[in-house]
Amino acid sequence: VAAFINGIHLDIQFKGGTILKYAYVSTIDAEQAEKIIQQSVGKITNCQLQSNMALDNQMLIVSLAGNEALTSEEERAVTAALTQAYPDRQLTLSESLTVEPFIGRHFFTNGLIAIALSFLLILVYVGFRFRNIGGLSAGAMAIIALFHDVFIVTAVFIIFKIPLNDAFIAAILTIIGFSINDT
Repeated sequence: VAAFINGIHLDIQFKGGTILKYAYVSTIDAEQAEKIIQQSVGKITNCQLQSNMALDNQMLIVSLAGNEALTSEEERAVTAALTQAYPDRQLTLSESLTVEPFIGRHFFTNGLIAIALSFLLILVYVGFRFRNIGGLSAGAMAIIALFHDVFIVTAVFIIFKIPLNDAFIAAILTIIGFSINDT
């Protein structure tokens, strides 16, 4: 139900877009930074703050999802707008990542194929291995148990609006591998 109401949120890795990472000192308000960037380039933005206590550095991670990547002029405009808004924060662009939507869709599709293929191979293996005590029906029950585990994790991601990314695909494949050993 939550998937139909809220939709499934895909990360930039699957939708395409640009991620800019800025190192800074002191503090920055993420919501204010979002407004500044939206005014400078006119695109919907998501800003997150990240700090690393061990290295004593702080990062502002700017995500701009969309079919078109930021041009170098737009990237400079974002940097200039943030530098002007926060002149004493020593804001420096440390990383810029652009993902084309085709590559993201291709990777997401391949991830789903890997998940489906793992289900199929597990069904065949369990059916063969336990052929004396049920065979394919034992394999089918194992797949239902695996599907339940995958469904629960996916539901948590959807309900809490956590964007699906490559780590999600890896987590699902790990859950499938662990659950079949536990089943």
